[in-house]
Amino acid sequence: MMDMEIIPNWHPMLVHFTVALFSVSALLYLAGLVLKKPNLLVVARWNLWIGALATILTVIAGFDAYNSIAHDGPLHAAMTDHKKWALVTASVFGLLALWALYKHRGAKTVSVVFVGLILVASGLLAVTGYKGGEVVYRHGGGVMRMPEISGDGGHGSHAHGEGEEHSDMPAHDSMDMKSMEDNHSGHDHGDQSGLDNMPMPNQTAIGQGIINSIDKVNRKVNLNHEAIVEIDWPAMTMDLDVSEDVDLETLSLNQEVQFYMELGKDKIYRITKIIKINKKVGDGNNREHDHSDHAH
Repeated sequence: MMDMEIIPNWHPMLVHFTVALFSVSALLYLAGLVLKKPNLLVVARWNLWIGALATILTVIAGFDAYNSIAHDGPLHAAMTDHKKWALVTASVFGLLALWALYKHRGAKTVSVVFVGLILVASGLLAVTGYKGGEVVYRHGGGVMRMPEISGDGGHGSHAHGEGEEHSDMPAHDSMDMKSMEDNHSGHDHGDQSGLDNMPMPNQTAIGQGIINSIDKVNRKVNLNHEAIVEIDWPAMTMDLDVSEDVDLETLSLNQEVQFYMELGKDKIYRITKIIKINKKVGDGNNREHDHSDHAH
């Protein structure tokens, strides 16, 4: 029996049960109200209750993913946005499930108010799902490997199985590629492609911030840093990995520092150099710390 690995964890799998069960429940409630079919309402209630139970597991797995997958500043912001929508949506459906459990058991009718609320909750569910899609498909959250694109990235530009080579491109695709190559010399290359802005291994950045905590065992520092324009990170409080070359013993809490980062092959930024700024600030206990357990 082949081993199965869940990447990055169980959340992407469990969330489909949540979406499916709640969506079907809302549609059945609407159909039961319009068609006046008590049997539809029975099925709708069971979908709602099972969906609520599945959502408990979905939320737990979601918090695990939020605190475990490697990410950068933009991905952190997208995950936080998705988390906020998810918690509101789960809470609304949870309340509706309790309402149905205590008020609708055995009922042959349903109120317009209840159906209206579950339809609104379904709208929240759709937005939450969209936000989750942004985390994965726009920011690459939890993705272990990005595809290596050749040609135009279409089906004809790569092999699809044994014995099928890249050279098996349809004739019209080959002609299109030839045309692109012929016209390449006439392009204005003053502006670089948008791909040049994508973070690549060994890309460096410089930031400035205040040290909140130092984890010498795991070689991490928690910083309240200013915006880092080179990599589009907003100002935030976060943990950063520190390379072995940096002496953590020389650092102190509430110390303002300038730090140099380098993006490794694992797509995680690590501090490679820290320069103290001769300035200390007051106790940072009152500063907001929105995600202290993650590594970038």
